[in-house]
Amino acid sequence: MAEAIPMNGWSNMSQLEILGNDGKAVLYASRDGENVKLEFEYYGRSPGESDLEVIYTIWSSQYDFIREKYSASETQDIMKMLQFISDTGRGEEFRNDLRSGVIKSERFSWMSFGD
Repeated sequence: MAEAIPMNGWSNMSQLEILGNDGKAVLYASRDGENVKLEFEYYGRSPGESDLEVIYTIWSSQYDFIREKYSASETQDIMKMLQFISDTGRGEEFRNDLRSGVIKSERFSWMSFGD
């Protein structure tokens, strides 16, 4: 399974790590106006293996759905909801829901190959 890596290889203080079952980040979340961006990068480990970057944008209209699905009713703030999801061990479930379209989002991805 691909490991999430902070964008551009460095940790940004405004990014929130959403952790998987193994305690490693599966996504990095950051505010984008009223919306939230969730990102990860995967770097190929051998020659000929591609690098992959994926950015999901979740619009604020999805926040009520996320709050209800993950029982994060204590807050209206999306970053606090995502922290709650991570803290309660549901980070991988959230990532899978995002990937499968259960949580509606815009997805931007690209792959690059070494020389």
